[in-house]
Amino acid sequence: NLSEAVLYIDNFFSHEIYSRSALLLQSYISVKREYRVMVLDGQCLGMAEKKAQEGQIAHNAALGGQFITAHDEEVIEFTLQHVSRKGILGADVIRDTAGRLFLLEANRAPQWYAFERATGIDVASCIIQRAWQRILFPNDFIR
Repeated sequence: NLSEAVLYIDNFFSHEIYSRSALLLQSYISVKREYRVMVLDGQCLGMAEKKAQEGQIAHNAALGGQFITAHDEEVIEFTLQHVSRKGILGADVIRDTAGRLFLLEANRAPQWYAFERATGIDVASCIIQRAWQRILFPNDFIR
């Protein structure tokens, strides 16, 4: 709420080490669903919905969250429009309670164990196959 935000800001800037720092504020997003979309060179390998462990806020597998295979064309299209078309990315996307989509992050070194377990997609094999395609058909790829 507003009074808690003002109190936090006052406390933040009252500390000498933070007095010249920037503080980024954003609107609270009420998350309805969170997804991991695995992207390789601008193509979607697959997607999973991330479910938080009971009593937890974070949906991360490392914190006990579960990945469940999912497919949502709107989420995939949104993701591909907002991330790099080069390399491997684990993009985390949320849908809020109003149905709006937000890109949380696009991680260049994603852990994919939970994703693979949920989707059955062998990410390492996809990366190797893509590398072979680049070697065998170099003219098909933009450098």
